[in-house]
Amino acid sequence: MSRTLNLLDQMFLRARSFQDMGCHQRALGVLRQIARRPDLPVERELQVHRAFGEAYFQLRKYKHARKHLRQVVRLQPDDAEALLQLAHAIDHDPMIDARQASRYYRRALELRPDDPKFLRECGQYAVQMGQCRKGLKLLSRAVELAPEDLENVKAYVEGLEEVQMYAEAHQTLRLARFRHERNSRFQQIWGDLNYRQLRSQQRSELAEPTAAETVPFLRLHTTAKTKRVRVVRRDLGAESGPHFPRVWR
Repeated sequence: MSRTLNLLDQMFLRARSFQDMGCHQRALGVLRQIARRPDLPVERELQVHRAFGEAYFQLRKYKHARKHLRQVVRLQPDDAEALLQLAHAIDHDPMIDARQASRYYRRALELRPDDPKFLRECGQYAVQMGQCRKGLKLLSRAVELAPEDLENVKAYVEGLEEVQMYAEAHQTLRLARFRHERNSRFQQIWGDLNYRQLRSQQRSELAEPTAAETVPFLRLHTTAKTKRVRVVRRDLGAESGPHFPRVWR
């Protein structure tokens, strides 16, 4: 039995190594070999289903990922990580309604209410679904608990940008400057925010009609009385033909 367990450990480590290298298809081959073994311990079964879910998710085979992640949740209903991964597998699948992920995000956050990662993921989902006030509250809490994590800062800034709160977004980055100023990713976030704000302003200016812009086939109505000017069309229908004198017979 000990020899079998050692063999399973080696095979599982090999599958994880393939996943770490990005060779998810090769990892699936090893995982299938492990899954076919009889009398697989429950703990190992959980690890295999979780690894299946991660590999299929990376390959964008979300339906297969959900199948294995649901097995993990069935065996361990209070596994917050599995619930969050299952929510991702629903949220990222363009073929199904993203609203189905809400129950798993909510349950995961209930299990980890003070975890910055869970606050960030659930906050981003809420903003994506149009619940901006709730999402920004969660993202702000994530930054408050882990201000040194640049992912939290980035997610909060993008959430503020989604509702066009650019002043608050710049203020957040100014506060984070002392921790991340020398980080190239921080400089990129700062530059991207300024660029997108400028583009948004330009689109707004182009969308606003000006007084000089008129539609050629419409007439503007004003309160002041104006003299009507007769307009003569210069097409063939308006040109008069040649005049011939009438001949009396």
